[in-house]
Amino acid sequence: MVRFGHQRGDPGCIARSEWPTAGVAQPSLRSTRHAAVRRTPPTPVIRQLRQEVGFGCPVDGCGSPYLTWHHFDPAWRDEQHHRPEGMIALCVEHAAKADGGAFTDDQLRTLKREGRVHAEAAKGRFDWMRRDLLAVVGGNFYYRCPVVVQIGERNVIWFTRDDAGSLLLNFWMPTASGQERARILENFWVVPPAIRDLECPPSGKRIHVHYANGDETRVEFFEINSLAELIKRYPETGSIVRGAAINWPITGVELWEKAPGTQIEFGPTVTRVGGVQISGSFMSDIGGAGIHIDLPPGVGGLAFHDQDIVLSDMVAADNSILDRMSFRGCRIYGPAVLVPVGGTELKNSNLGGPPQAILWPLPDLQAIVGGVVASGCVFDGCEFFNVGFGMPPDQIPAIRADLTKGG
Repeated sequence: MVRFGHQRGDPGCIARSEWPTAGVAQPSLRSTRHAAVRRTPPTPVIRQLRQEVGFGCPVDGCGSPYLTWHHFDPAWRDEQHHRPEGMIALCVEHAAKADGGAFTDDQLRTLKREGRVHAEAAKGRFDWMRRDLLAVVGGNFYYRCPVVVQIGERNVIWFTRDDAGSLLLNFWMPTASGQERARILENFWVVPPAIRDLECPPSGKRIHVHYANGDETRVEFFEINSLAELIKRYPETGSIVRGAAINWPITGVELWEKAPGTQIEFGPTVTRVGGVQISGSFMSDIGGAGIHIDLPPGVGGLAFHDQDIVLSDMVAADNSILDRMSFRGCRIYGPAVLVPVGGTELKNSNLGGPPQAILWPLPDLQAIVGGVVASGCVFDGCEFFNVGFGMPPDQIPAIRADLTKGG
């Protein structure tokens, strides 16, 4: 079920290209004595350099995702070229040091060769701290909406404030495929290493993640000085905010994302949720969520198939919740007490013991200490070993009867 907040304007779809394509002619990779080579390398070369180092500066102890490039074999001053074998992606600081001779050619080749092997998740922070923001999500505008999108009881795109009153962006997108996706917590972002590309310019205003299956995540902060500038940037939709009580100039934050395996997409110009499309709408001063979506259990979290799962390995001291995960044909091991909440489903599974031993009555599911909470999860065709199940006392007789009948 989908619920939309108060909207102004026509929520219809805008017929416009969804994802921008790089249909720009690229310069030759070879230089000549008669033709100057642009200082900026062609897009395929930049992408290759980023991939080689795992999307982070490969200098030991650095890992900065804000990358530029350095020519070393030969140096740019000796020959203007864009041959990737003689270039390396580095952060701005280490590129400047490389220009000054801090690294030998052999050291740079080693960094190119081993950079991806040692790469971890790329991490960074948006340093755009503002008391007021205009959010542009899936072709729609949100102003003074603390929660832009909510799925079930979980916020997906939302804002919090720090002690100084600055708005901080948060982003978590569900996935039915179990693939890790980029996420943002109070302006700090994390991108998993298993991606095709990450564009993250040194300005720090944008990240653009390209996944192996063709999906994308893009977040960008930008300044808007007036309504006219907004309309220039969004010629087909920007005028919808005309007359709104927005204090110009204002900072905007634009977000695109497609959730794999689901019918949820926040594209550059349109939001798609199931069979519903909404674009060119303006929502402001909403008490609840701008858009609320209900998804079935097991959609939105990691997915596990035919694996051995130790419950204690799935949680941390500060987070004991399995959120919207799916387990199919898995062996689930304790010792642990699993507490199913939020519509969690146990289907076609062997719970591993007599009902009187494995069913634990918990009168108050809002006050759980020491248990592993499964919220909106699905366990299908699984076997449980040394696991108890905490649940409301009034549900136990029916479950006990089903287990006895099944046995």
